[in-house]
Amino acid sequence: MDDETRCILLFASVHDVAAAERVLIQHGVWCDVVPKPSVLGGGCGVALVVQKSDMPRLGDLPGFPVARLQGAYRKVDGAYLPC
Repeated sequence: MDDETRCILLFASVHDVAAAERVLIQHGVWCDVVPKPSVLGGGCGVALVVQKSDMPRLGDLPGFPVARLQGAYRKVDGAYLPC
C-alpha cells in the first residue's frame, strides 16, 4: 500500500490509539500502529494507519473513539495533507 492510499490517524494518547486499534480489529478493518511522523506535531508518539477507503466508515463503528481523533493525514509528494 503506498502513502497516498492510506491515512495516518493521530490521537492524544497511546491509550486512544490502542482503543481505536481494538475496535478496528474487531470490525475487520486493516490497521497498523506506527511511529507518529514528527512533522505532524506533538502529542502521542504513535499513530494508527488505515486504508483511505475505510475512512468514511470509521465514525460508524461502535466504540471507535472518533471524538478523540486529533487529525487524519496522507502523505503526497513528501507533504502531509488532510485525509
